[in-house]
Amino acid sequence: MPKVCYNFPMQRQFTVIMSLCLVLFGGIFAFTIIKLNPAQGLFALIAFYLSTALVILSFFSLMSFFARRLITNNESHFSNIKISFRQSLILALFVDLTLFIASINLLTWWDIVLLGLSLVLLELYFESNKVKPIDSKRQAI
Repeated sequence: MPKVCYNFPMQRQFTVIMSLCLVLFGGIFAFTIIKLNPAQGLFALIAFYLSTALVILSFFSLMSFFARRLITNNESHFSNIKISFRQSLILALFVDLTLFIASINLLTWWDIVLLGLSLVLLELYFESNKVKPIDSKRQAI
């Protein structure tokens, strides 16, 4: 496996913080699975869905960031962090909403397709809505 070089402090901070979050939220998720019963009430359900989303968010943020670093070798590390975090958040939202819909016995295959397509459209909106820099030759009025 290639060695990841930490030339930028933001990259190092992101990696350390997300690794710590993954360990912390993984422990909370394990505690939720082992000790809490969904019949105990609303707190158990919120703890389960929230810990699931946070574990997925931190794990896939790290994995997609490292994949982007290895594949693209992009100089703009901050943009890799933003994109990885945003796409991991959308994936965590997809998994949590799918689990919630399944828990109330309303999940069908076309629900998953519609939910997935709506989240893909959300990602496409974020990708297309980038701020363009002002041209240096033209002055803003």
